[in-house]
This record gives sequence, C-alpha cells and structure tokens, in this order.
Amino acid sequence: MSALVWLVALGAIFAVGSELWFYKVALNSELGVLLLAYGLSALTMTAVLTRWPPRDIWGVYLGGALFGFLVEGIVVPTVYVLFPFQMIWTPLAWHALLTVLVGWWVYRRVMARGLWWQGAALNLCIGVFIGLWGAYLWNADESGSELVWTWQPTRAFAVQMGAGLGAFVGAHLLLDVAARWPARMPAWVIWALGGLVTLVFCTAWLPAYFPVSLALPVVIAVTLWALARGQGDGAWFGAAMALQVPRARYLWALLIWGGAVGAYHLIATLRLPLEMNLPVAGITVPVSLVMWLYGLWRGLRVG
Repeated sequence: MSALVWLVALGAIFAVGSELWFYKVALNSELGVLLLAYGLSALTMTAVLTRWPPRDIWGVYLGGALFGFLVEGIVVPTVYVLFPFQMIWTPLAWHALLTVLVGWWVYRRVMARGLWWQGAALNLCIGVFIGLWGAYLWNADESGSELVWTWQPTRAFAVQMGAGLGAFVGAHLLLDVAARWPARMPAWVIWALGGLVTLVFCTAWLPAYFPVSLALPVVIAVTLWALARGQGDGAWFGAAMALQVPRARYLWALLIWGGAVGAYHLIATLRLPLEMNLPVAGITVPVSLVMWLYGLWRGLRVG
C-alpha cells in the first residue's frame, strides 16, 4: 500500500513540475500514461533512497539525479540526443534541481517549518518563474529556420496551471497522510523496478542509440554507488520524510497560480520576446552539474 501511495503522490508532483508547468500539455487520456511513467520513476527513486537513506541534502539531490536519468533515458530517449548537453539539461538541471529538490524536498521543508512569509515568498517565486518560462515556451515557435512568436491567450495557460496546481497540492496532501508511517519499500519492489528499467533499456534504447546509450548505465551506476557509500543511519531522512504541512498553509499555493498567470499575462500583453531558455539553461546547467559532481564526491568521501 505504501508503494502505491508514493507512486501516486510523487508521480503527480514530479509530472506537474516537469510537464504541466513546463510546457503545453494536452489534458486528455495520455496524461494518465504520463503520470504512470513518472510515478514508476519516482517510486524507483524512493525505493533507492529508503534502501540507502541519505545523510544530507546532497544525497537527496543524487536521488533526484537518478530520477532524472530514468525519465529522460528510460521513459524517453532525450539524453542520447545532443549528447552530452541533454545528459545534464533535463535530468539534472530540470528534474533533479527544480522538480525534485525545489518542488518536493525544499517545498515541504519550508511549508512545514518555515515562517509564513518564507512560505508565501517561495510559492510566489515558483509561480513567477513558471509564468516567465511559460510565456516563452507557449509562444515561441522554433520549428522553422527563425524563431517566430505566436502569442497564445492567457486563459488556456491559466487553465493548465490550475490543473497542475490542483494535482500538486493534492499530491502533497497525500504525502502528509503517508508521513504518518515510515517510508519503506519491500525488497521485491526494488528488484521488480530494477528489472523493468533494465529490460526497457536493453530492448529499446541500448541498440537504437549505441554507443552513446552506454553513458546512461555509467551515470546511474556512479550515482547509486555514491548513494550507497554515503548513506546515513536513516534518522535524518526518516525525520524529514515524516514532516507534515499544516493544511491551512496550502492556501499559499494559490500564489503559484497567481504569480504564473500574472507574469504570463504581462509578458503576452506587452509581447516581450523573452527567450527564457537561454538564461535558465545558462545558469542551471553548470550549477546542477557541479552539484551532481559534488554530491558524488561527498558520498564517496564519506563512505
């Protein structure tokens, strides 16, 4: 039962942070497949972190890196295209840094223990960032030889952001329920997920993108090795996973929707062609790479 809860809750949080708040997504039956893929990847990450509990936030980041490698290298073959840039950009810079570390770990810490203004500021900053990013990704057409801006109305953006907010808050509420019991995964879950990952990789992406595809098992193995070497006694990770957010504080999450829609509407109304991919990638790619390398070094040194 606990495995199902973590699959649904973290799958929804990570799918929102990586898809619904990332680019334009059709709200149809395919969204269920998307949630399942993210849920299985998130469950694999959770199984590894409960098997080798991190002693600090760097271990959590390595777990986020594992999640990113699984999504972009097993669910879809993004990491094999534009190699090695895509090996860093989506798995580390977006998934590990923004989706997992900020959208799950830091968000729950601040919402549970932070002062009211810290929670409000975090939600507003997330919303404004989403609005600025959405104003670029929803309106910039890069299919031709030149970048063309086709400005979309705010309403469609607001609807998708609202759907994402509902799933995001609902998933965090589900984690509040799961926090009452220790986060543990049976051994068979780890073996089953590991076997599924290996099967998909060997039958689909290994032959299709050989020899570049060989990089994926290497980065995953190094990440797992650092997690295993640097694991703690479980006290810090267990206490962090047991945090519950007071329900009234979720009202702050409305600032995510307000900040996102407000920023998007301002940019779309003024028709400002802000290519947000350049500064975002320019900052997060080197930062996330350094964080991953430091996390590896720290895990191996501690071990």
